[in-house]
Amino acid sequence: MRNPWGSEKYIGEWSDKSSLWTPEFKKQAGYVDDNDGIFFVPLDQWRGDWGGLTVCHYNDQWHKTEHEGNPSTF
Repeated sequence: MRNPWGSEKYIGEWSDKSSLWTPEFKKQAGYVDDNDGIFFVPLDQWRGDWGGLTVCHYNDQWHKTEHEGNPSTF
């Protein structure tokens, strides 16, 4: 996930300092230890903590997709 505006850090499983990270997992995930707002969180935890999803991407123009409601359907 990415939170470009957040000043707080996620500190659970798969956080920047988590012991779950191995060099191989970091390579597969494209992990970079930087203050860039990108963080990893287990899907089950995400489903319990967040009620919506917004996906934005840029390829010559912005495209935004939003989903709200029961995260188990995402």
